[in-house]
Amino acid sequence: MQFDKEQLKKALKEFAFDVQHFRCYVQMHRNGTLDGHPTAGQAVVYALLLHMRVLLDFFYGPTREDGVGVGHFRRTLPEFGAKFPNIKTPKPRDAEEVRINLHKRLAHLTASRWEKQSPHFEYYLRHFADMEALILSFQRCPAYPSANTLCGFDARLGRTPPTIIVNVLRADTPTTY
Repeated sequence: MQFDKEQLKKALKEFAFDVQHFRCYVQMHRNGTLDGHPTAGQAVVYALLLHMRVLLDFFYGPTREDGVGVGHFRRTLPEFGAKFPNIKTPKPRDAEEVRINLHKRLAHLTASRWEKQSPHFEYYLRHFADMEALILSFQRCPAYPSANTLCGFDARLGRTPPTIIVNVLRADTPTTY
């Protein structure tokens, strides 16, 4: 499927939504915000991994049906394609393995859930810095709106993002792991 510039602008808002939540939940995990709240902590980890799954699909593709990926921005916006670096796959080396694991464990009810041992959280954690580097590269390209524009992403839900989210969303303050 092909997307025009207007459709890609809309896709950016959705991309920002996933970036924002990925960064927020990484920050919460790193800071131990939910230590002592095991149920809420588990919910945040699941949400973090689901947003990571979306971002892996976006950056590494291939997209399916009406899915949007970084390749659509390259094809439709030459100025973006000229600035955004080629992603050397696999980077993370096992991006495809991680994606498949997340698809099977979190997004679909599959036999893998009970037939294969679940990887420890470190399996996913080691890929967060690579994901953050890709996000920052994407944010620095001409197609990406300013951080101030992104802070309004949650308007579609009728609310402003909490302070922690605004702080981790800014392109000039990358999340460190």
